[in-house]
Order: sequence, then C-alpha cells, then structure tokens
Amino acid sequence: MPWDWETFPEFMDSLERTPKGVNLQVLQALAPLMGYVMGVENAKNRPATAEEMTEMKQMLRDAMACGAAGFGAQILGATSVQRDYDGTPMITDTMSKDDLYQFGSVLNEFGRGFMQVAGPSRKTCENLAKASGRSIIYNAISPDVDQHGQKTENAKILMKWLQECNEEKGLRIFGQAITTMNLKSPQCFSLDTFNLFDASPPWRKITLGSPEERIAKMHTPKMRQACKDQFDNPNKTVNLNSIDRSDSKKEGMEQDGGMGLSLRKLVLDSTTNPENQKFVGKILADIAEARNQHVVDAFLDVSIEDNLKAYWRQQASPSNVENLKAVANHAYTVPGVSDGGAHTKFITAGDYSTDFLQNLIRDNDAMSLEDAHWRLAKYAATAVGMEDRGSIAVGMPADVIVYDMKNLRVLDEEIAYDFPGGEWRRIRRAEGYNYTIVNGVITFEGLRCTGATPGRLLRHGRAQDML
Repeated sequence: MPWDWETFPEFMDSLERTPKGVNLQVLQALAPLMGYVMGVENAKNRPATAEEMTEMKQMLRDAMACGAAGFGAQILGATSVQRDYDGTPMITDTMSKDDLYQFGSVLNEFGRGFMQVAGPSRKTCENLAKASGRSIIYNAISPDVDQHGQKTENAKILMKWLQECNEEKGLRIFGQAITTMNLKSPQCFSLDTFNLFDASPPWRKITLGSPEERIAKMHTPKMRQACKDQFDNPNKTVNLNSIDRSDSKKEGMEQDGGMGLSLRKLVLDSTTNPENQKFVGKILADIAEARNQHVVDAFLDVSIEDNLKAYWRQQASPSNVENLKAVANHAYTVPGVSDGGAHTKFITAGDYSTDFLQNLIRDNDAMSLEDAHWRLAKYAATAVGMEDRGSIAVGMPADVIVYDMKNLRVLDEEIAYDFPGGEWRRIRRAEGYNYTIVNGVITFEGLRCTGATPGRLLRHGRAQDML
C-alpha cells in the first residue's frame, strides 16, 4: 500500500500506478475532505464557513475532474451506531444538511457521477438528489436486520419510497439491498478489539481504549452496573435504530440490552482459559446460569479471564425467504452491502454475490438466472454510471465469470494475514467458480490466483482508452 499521495488527484495517480487484479471506480469520501480543510474537531461540531465550503467544493471539483465517480458519506446523526475511535460520531454523521447539498451541487455542475449515502433521512436523500441532479445509492434495504444484526427500518416503507422517488418525483434513488439468505457470517469477536456496541452509551464507554483500559473499566462497579441496568431495562435506553422489539421477536430476531444482538444467545467460540474450556460451544445464558451470574457479569468475566481474547460468535439468523425475494426483485434495488472493507475482524459478508446465486436463485427460485445476472452486473453498473461495464457485448471489456451453478457454494470462514503490516482479517472463499476473467485476462482458475493484474482504474466511470 504505497503512501505516495496527499490529494485525491494524487491518490488516483497512485492507484493508476499500482498493479490491480480488479477494475476500480472511486468515490471521493466526504469525511477526509472535510477534516482536511476544516480540521476534525471543527468538522464534527459546526457547519463549514463560506470560505471553507468554497475550498472544499473546489477540491471536489478537482476530484471529479481527475475521474472520481462522485462522493460517499455516512450520515447517521448524533446517535450514530458506527463511531470514530474515540466514541464520537464520524465527521459526516453530524454534517450540516446545507453543506451536504452544496457538495451535491458540484456533481450538478459536472452532469455526471453518483453518491452513496448511509443513514440520512428520506427527505434529506430526496433533497440531495434534487441538488445534485444525480443518482444516489441508499444504504440499506433489508427485510430483517442489517449486516451488523441491527434491526432495520421497515423494508416495505423504504421500497414504497424508492418507487415513489423514481416513478413520481423523477429522482433516481436506488436501494442497496441486503440479499443474504442467512447471516452465514455472523459477528465473531473478542472484546479486546470489538467496537460495534456503539449503539449503547454504557457499552460504548467500556469498549473504548486499549485492552488494559477496557479491563479496568469493566472492573469499575459503576460502569459495569450501567451495562447491567441497560440489559435489564433496554426500553429505558434510547436504542439508536428504533428497534421494535415485539416485531423482532415475531421474526425470530430477538435482541436484548439495546445492543443490536442477543447477548443471551452469544456462543463462546474459543478461550485459552483452562477453567472455561467446558463452556466452549455453549450459549451465554447457560454459561451465566452455570456460573450463577448475571448474563452481563458472565460475559465480561469470561472475557476478562482470557485477557479479552475469548471469542464470542453471534448465531446465524435466517431471513424470511418471501420478504427477501420481495427486496431482491424490487424495481429499484441492487444487491450488495458486503461491508467488505469495514469490520474485517468481525464480519465476512463479502460472499453476498455467491449467496445470492446459490441460495436465492438456485435453491429458492427467486428470479430467473438472466435477471440475477442483470441485477448483479448491468443494473448495478447502470445505477452508478458505469457505461462500459456489466454485460457481454461487442465493444465491452471482457469481464467474465464462468461458474458451475450446481456446485456453487460458500466455504467456511478463514483467517488471512494479508493486510499491510501483516494484519489479519476474516475471509470466505467459494467453490464452483471455474474462471474469473478481467479485461480478457484470467485472474483466477478456480481458487488459484494466476497473479495476473489486468485491472484498470476507471476514471469517469470507464477506461480512459474507451473515452
């Protein structure tokens, strides 16, 4: 990973020079742009001044001019469930709506590009589409829960809204859909690094800092009691995704403690503590009963007794097949939400495309294979303005997947030490793929990487030699 760039145009040039096994289209992220110009604290706590906005808009113009596909932002508000390292909301979570629309106006100037946003209100999303005149990918549409296990806004409401935007209001807003049949890659985590309890103020506090700092907080009676109080009385704590608990239980998605998952049903996946080996494979509720402890005490103490290295695994939650089919077949949704680069030590949801073909199409006949290919490829490309991708046709680059539908399946989770600096992540591979071809060159034969790097940087949404 070369750090030979500072500005976005320099970053694009660096990507151009870097050997690539895949084609890349790149968005300008708003958070680093705002932090660079305004300073992180200012960007988090106030709107931009006129001078700052003038500078940031020019930087976004520079990004668009050198080939950016548009911009992206997480806009989850002051109660954001995905926060910065210090527990505060991300820069764009609390950004001024007017500032957001100003950024959108830059895309209007260029007459191209798209935006991907996570979490804004429907009204804000509509106003952004009007200010920009461009398409938006909205995250996310799911019939049950998101990739973190958090209960999501009612998919029927969102799908009706998407239809109204496109067919009545003239706004091109697409929903990025969670189409995974089963959350087959549920969170597996240890409390030395886990940071996805941000939805809960007391849990957020004790999962900030180094492992030593976390353990000290977990031993503090007042902080531990706050976690127990929320677990015992979750409705007295503002849960940030407005979970309807009665509906969650009806769907078999029971959550407890305002944490976005069922703490009672967590499974102890592994521990190096000899005394607790007998609990491996058991759910936390049973472990707490055996230890004669409150569920929260058992969770924290079993973790502490392994220096927070004990691994807990969330149990897979099957989705309602008919609801999932409705989401997948909606006229204005595209399958996606891999979370591929986000929580790499906790989640491996990058198998969504294989799961889509294997479970929804092959095993549950959700749609024709032709329609499935169109949604995974051409429709997704069209939604984001990639004009020369997504179908096999004369003049198109030869980006082709050759696979055996009968033998398509997702393999078990693995740990790969392939990040910069030797860092690790969780991955899943898949069987049934015979060839992966990028720009006419074979990059994978089955699971074997050929080492070829024919990938291109797609400035302005397409290869430069095709402009």
